[in-house]
Amino acid sequence: MKPIRLTFLAAVMIPAVAAFADVDVKSVVAGAVDNTFAGENYSWASSLPRPDGATVSVTGQTDHGMTYVVMQDGTNSRALLIVSGKHFVLTSSGWKLAGAPRTENTDGSTPPPPPPDHRGPRGGPESPEHRLREAVAQVTTWTVQGDAFVGTFTGSPMGHGPRPADAPALPGTETVTVTVHIANGALSECTLAMAGSFTNESGQTVTRQHSVTTTFSAIGTTQVAVPAEVTALLSSS
Repeated sequence: MKPIRLTFLAAVMIPAVAAFADVDVKSVVAGAVDNTFAGENYSWASSLPRPDGATVSVTGQTDHGMTYVVMQDGTNSRALLIVSGKHFVLTSSGWKLAGAPRTENTDGSTPPPPPPDHRGPRGGPESPEHRLREAVAQVTTWTVQGDAFVGTFTGSPMGHGPRPADAPALPGTETVTVTVHIANGALSECTLAMAGSFTNESGQTVTRQHSVTTTFSAIGTTQVAVPAEVTALLSSS
């Protein structure tokens, strides 16, 4: 009878322990997210692979309502500064208020359009906060894999998953994997990977995958310096 009793107790207790462990992991991850973003002061760097094999990199600093972002796509680089809710872009002739009439550069060429305001959960330049908070909230079960916390959920490709701007939308649903690394109680790295497949008009199954990895640093010590040009534009706007 003893083996039977032990087997019965194990069958009852193991799922309970696993459930408690999962709840604890959820709390740890949620706490790390709050510790990272609650102070509105952190630096980040994101890497977004493109379908053509290239990689778009985004680096940014957020400092209590001010955000400075640099986007690098191949040889093209764009800088964006957000101060007091206003967006400023760096052109070859200096900082300009986004949405202001475009003028020619000093060499006679026309400056490129300012980067779009990609605020929100799709990985726009303002901040990765919304995207990560929403993804973490959708994970129902977490597992511990080495030094990482890993969770998955199924979502719509039209939702708020990680997706480069030129990645085509997929019909149906996709599986999103969230991999979180934590250091000193805050996020140090987070990867959102999305994978899905669909049948095209030719009857072929097409599989697409895309991901974005973001690292965090200088939490609580980030400083964003406002250029004199931007200060002058703020005063005149």
